Amino acid sequence: MKHNVFIKRLPLALVLLALAWAGCEYDTPASVWDPGADLGTFPEITGVSPDGRAGAGVHFITINGQGFASDASKNTVYVGTARAEVTAATASSLTILRPNITGDGLAVKVLVEGAYGIGQFPGYAVDAVNRLYGNKNVTGFIQFMGVDRSENIYVLTTTKSVTKIDATEAGSAFGANKSKKKNAGIVVGPDGAAYLIEAGGTALNRIPVEGGDSVKLADFPATPKGFDFDAQGAAVGVGDKNGLQIILSDLTNKSLTEFNDLSAVWVKCYRGSVYVTDGTGVWKSTIAADYSSATPKEKVFDIADVPGYADSKILSFVMDQDGNLVVCTNKATDPIFQILADGTPAPFYKGILPASCGGHLVYGGSRYIYLNMQQLAAADRDILRIDAGRNEAGK
Repeated sequence: MKHNVFIKRLPLALVLLALAWAGCEYDTPASVWDPGADLGTFPEITGVSPDGRAGAGVHFITINGQGFASDASKNTVYVGTARAEVTAATASSLTILRPNITGDGLAVKVLVEGAYGIGQFPGYAVDAVNRLYGNKNVTGFIQFMGVDRSENIYVLTTTKSVTKIDATEAGSAFGANKSKKKNAGIVVGPDGAAYLIEAGGTALNRIPVEGGDSVKLADFPATPKGFDFDAQGAAVGVGDKNGLQIILSDLTNKSLTEFNDLSAVWVKCYRGSVYVTDGTGVWKSTIAADYSSATPKEKVFDIADVPGYADSKILSFVMDQDGNLVVCTNKATDPIFQILADGTPAPFYKGILPASCGGHLVYGGSRYIYLNMQQLAAADRDILRIDAGRNEAGK
């Protein structure tokens, strides 16, 4: 009986429970969606320049569109999976450094702080601009190298052997430095022969085009630490506060006092002038056609004035056809920068080149620059080929 009474009273209990539940009040969470919220101006990309592809020699890329932040730090840009550094910004244009990525079909994306949309531009391409090159069949460790106009590389090693690496990247024995002194440099002359200097000596030695052992050709007036050939075929050397040391095409020599206050380490001849560095800056002077004198040296730039490089040392430089200096330093990251023809410092493949790759830069006969990565340990030294996108300046 009691079981049946309980069952009869159950519906009434349920009714009372329902009424009690209905009488309770609960705090519900506020809606996360605010239809009146300011979603910002969505970024939109209408074009990317250079159009379609960033080829060799391109260091900056411009993104055109609308809805960008004028504060560069409030824009985030990706090319493919690589984040790019934004260097300048307006509401309709962003400038980014070339990103460290290569390939075709890369999506360019722009995210703007405060906006809830992403601007996208599909199908952009970025070319590779550097790679290790041709260190094959080299006996000993690389010390110095020269390059001819046909892109053949002549590598002078710690064993004093010279290996020729041809345009197919095949290496073969070419010759030997027979000087009793240590190696100090190698340059391919205007006749295609390899010319060598020695540490602590004045001799200019020559290996003929067909190869073989080096033979002493002539002497500089004083010991050079570096040399180059000018437009008349003279070898112009510089050294430790000993001015300009010159071997003329008739093998006589001359000494000029300009630069005799510099402990010079590198010299290049371009456009009728001689450019010299002591590691802290670059100066230039013009030598008279008869080599009787040189104009007072003029400072091209001081490394202390280049942002991020004040504590670095210049190791080498070359000049491209537009008059821009490509400068290599001992800086561990981004060792190379440019001094544009107007004197403005600029990046050179920033964030792309290997770390600690500083060394001697040498142009070939086209748009490629070859880098002997001397900052690496001897056993790890290699040759890096960089596609500069521009040929070398003329003598």
